[in-house]
Amino acid sequence: MKKLLAMVLALVMTLSLAVSANAAFKDDKSISDDYAESVAVLNGMGVFKGYEDGSFKPEGNITRAETAAILFRLMDEGSRKTYYSTTSGFRDVASGSWYNTY
Repeated sequence: MKKLLAMVLALVMTLSLAVSANAAFKDDKSISDDYAESVAVLNGMGVFKGYEDGSFKPEGNITRAETAAILFRLMDEGSRKTYYSTTSGFRDVASGSWYNTY
């Protein structure tokens, strides 16, 4: 619980930093001004990576796989090693899927 709290605190502090970022996603004009800085910070941290076509899709729904990937990327290195696996414990996750290891 302490690690989770520390991670959330670090994220909040990071998001409070002023960021000047170039267009990170091809549809960055679709990102609300209220969230543009947060998206830029999380993209810079490697938490948000966007889609293969270079888009972010800010109006889209987030999937379970995307949520798992974001949470995993927010973990510190030690926690990542603890939770990393080459196979998923979920029967509905294909072994070759991009999100299998999350």
